[in-house]
Amino acid sequence: MKKNSLFIFILFFAFCLPTFIWAQSEDDSSEETTSTYQASNASEFEEDLDYADAYKRYQEQKTSSELIATERLRNWSDAVTVGFKGALGSPTFIGQDGDGWSFGLSMNLGLIMKVRLADNFALTPELTASYRYLSKEIKITGYTVEATLSNVLIELPILFRFFLDNTEGVYVFAGPEIGLVLYNKSTEKVIPDNTPSFEGDAPIQPASVEIGIVLGVGYQINRWVALDLRAFYSHTNYANETLSNYEYTKMNTLYFQFSGSYFF
Repeated sequence: MKKNSLFIFILFFAFCLPTFIWAQSEDDSSEETTSTYQASNASEFEEDLDYADAYKRYQEQKTSSELIATERLRNWSDAVTVGFKGALGSPTFIGQDGDGWSFGLSMNLGLIMKVRLADNFALTPELTASYRYLSKEIKITGYTVEATLSNVLIELPILFRFFLDNTEGVYVFAGPEIGLVLYNKSTEKVIPDNTPSFEGDAPIQPASVEIGIVLGVGYQINRWVALDLRAFYSHTNYANETLSNYEYTKMNTLYFQFSGSYFF
């Protein structure tokens, strides 16, 4: 439990870090020297020739500060946007022990952030909850094996997005993804040809972390809405090799996903 809490804290820190870095850089670049002139009672001197110049400078500086604050807010909102993401996908297992697994169903819901680093380049971290369901059926001489697996993960893709147009249109993206398995349930049913079948629970015990790579292409419809199609492949085995049944220890996750994002 402590390891999971620490990992979730790391995910939250990684997701919020781009916003902090951008805000800090904007503060540094827009810093200006504040006037030493105390203007709380400036209106008293508006008609006083001795203070007319000082009052004029105060009014100009006040207007300039308001414009700078407005421009800073506009630049930040253009460069850093956050929103919601929803997705449907189809996962499976491949690898040495991946035979027989069909493409299943996955659903994602979470947050997405877009930090524009250049006109055609952006960093887009995501933080989503994912549910996956998979099934397997394989026939071996004398019997058939049927297995099912369902799980819930917290996923953190950290993606780099390249725009073919700097405002709207087609973009491509790639980057690493880290997943934390929060819940896992698996069953297995062995059906011999001539004897009664028997069932077992928990033949697949997951590794706590899943690490892989994401590749995809998308389309920015307007400032608020984007759609994308992606593929994910895990470099790590899904199953814990020590705790799982030997026939499930060498499996890597592969899924295809269609998602939509709405930015504020």
